[in-house]
Amino acid sequence: MTSDPYLRRLAPDSTYLRRVREFERQLVLEAVEEASGNVTKAAQALGISRKGLYHKIGQLEIAEQVRAMRPEPCNVLHSEKADTHSEVRAVRGV
Repeated sequence: MTSDPYLRRLAPDSTYLRRVREFERQLVLEAVEEASGNVTKAAQALGISRKGLYHKIGQLEIAEQVRAMRPEPCNVLHSEKADTHSEVRAVRGV
């Protein structure tokens, strides 16, 4: 659950532990939001590794919330590129 030996000795439903976990949740979610859903940048801002942040996201059970913050791929750009390549092929006679 946590690497802090003091926190490991607390009952899982203790008020202190609940508050610490809620603070961690808010801190992680704010960092990911400020990084526009980029977990690597959020980890850097928090001063932890990307792997460590993913572990913390799993512990805090906020993976769905983090996933929702990621930008959706822009299909318009992909179709525009495809149109551009088609036009280039047509001009070249390919």
